[in-house]
Order: sequence, then C-alpha cells, then structure tokens
Amino acid sequence: MSCPHCGAPAAGTATRGGLVAHCDPFRVNYRGRRLDLTQRQAEILYQLVRFGRASFDLLQGTAGYEAVRTTVHALRKRLPADFAIIAVHGWGYELVTADQMPATGTGG
Repeated sequence: MSCPHCGAPAAGTATRGGLVAHCDPFRVNYRGRRLDLTQRQAEILYQLVRFGRASFDLLQGTAGYEAVRTTVHALRKRLPADFAIIAVHGWGYELVTADQMPATGTGG
C-alpha cells in the first residue's frame, strides 16, 4: 500500500539531517519538535526531504507557479537555520544543509 497523496511507501516517512517528514497527514518534525507549517508547506517540505530536490511540476499539483513560489518563500522563513531551500533555475527547488549552502559575497 502507498500514500494516497504522493505514492510513497506506506510508512510515508522521509528523513534528512534531523528533519522527519510524514506523509499522512503531512507534518514535519525537527529534532523531536513539530514545525509550525501550513498543510501546503508541509507537503512541499515532505517532497524536498524525501528527494532532496523537486521540480515545479512535482510541487505545483493543482496550484500554479506563483502559488508554489509564495509557499516556498514562506516556508524558507520557518525552516531551521541548518537548512535552506535554493532555487534550481528553470527546474525547481533543492533542500540543502548548512554545510552544502553556496557561499555568498565576493570574498576579499
């Protein structure tokens, strides 16, 4: 049996770097504490935790591109500081940990 929402194995749980995302119902915990997310934010974060990256096609479902962008923008503010969601130009988003984050600034 698989998850009715995303087709994941029945367990419906994905983990990545301390994040534990559940599929039915969608919810995400970090180090034992539940993140305060909307249903749509939890759905998107579940996909990112499960696969590490996800295309706009996978994330949008019945929503449009702008709805996904808006949801991801709000989700970024609710992520633990150890994580970031970065845009993959022309494709979708990637969930990265602090040690994978691209360097910012010009150095000097």
